[in-house]
Amino acid sequence: MLSKFRRITVLSLTVMLLVALGTVGNISVGTPAEAASAPACRISSGYYYPVWAGEQRVYRVVVPAGANANTPVYVSIHGAGQTTETHQQVSGMSYLADTGQAIVVYPQSKIVGVLGNNIWRVTPGSQDLKYVEWVVGNLHQNSCGSSQTTAVSGFSMGAMIVSQLLCERSDLFHSAAMIAGALPPTPGCSIPSNMSVLVQHGTADPILDWGGGIPQ
Repeated sequence: MLSKFRRITVLSLTVMLLVALGTVGNISVGTPAEAASAPACRISSGYYYPVWAGEQRVYRVVVPAGANANTPVYVSIHGAGQTTETHQQVSGMSYLADTGQAIVVYPQSKIVGVLGNNIWRVTPGSQDLKYVEWVVGNLHQNSCGSSQTTAVSGFSMGAMIVSQLLCERSDLFHSAAMIAGALPPTPGCSIPSNMSVLVQHGTADPILDWGGGIPQ
């Protein structure tokens, strides 16, 4: 049976795999000259606390020097019980920003569940889905990447959010990865045939069962 540590190790290895495959770091638009002349990103690294739809929310952005509208963006979504801080530590995704490869974004869930965990509302059309869509759209509007350079990944319950995001707003993303969790497509879900999607889940996962639900 997989331990929580091994699930996190799988997440970290997947991040390295995505970088090695060029899913994020090698996304580019136009010629090098065109990329360099793109509008500069107007958002700085840091935590942001918008009041969105009447709720106080938070997300973190890590922006490399010289980022612009053609810079790759990686949206990394935490699992249940995590925060932007803990997810940043276990995913290692800020490496991409620290090495100048991509802008990295960590949205934070809002709701506190019955188990005392930070959880995402994963039902179609939920406020959490709309919030993540807004965060990504706001980055694009401020010349921080674009839909052609943005990848999204989720871990565990975060992977469920990615499942729904792809059904509702696949136009925001270039590619996606769902690690240790996913949801079946909702009726009418349509994902572009040219979108790269990676799904990884262990059959012995002790937290989210391969067949659905939470093991007892």
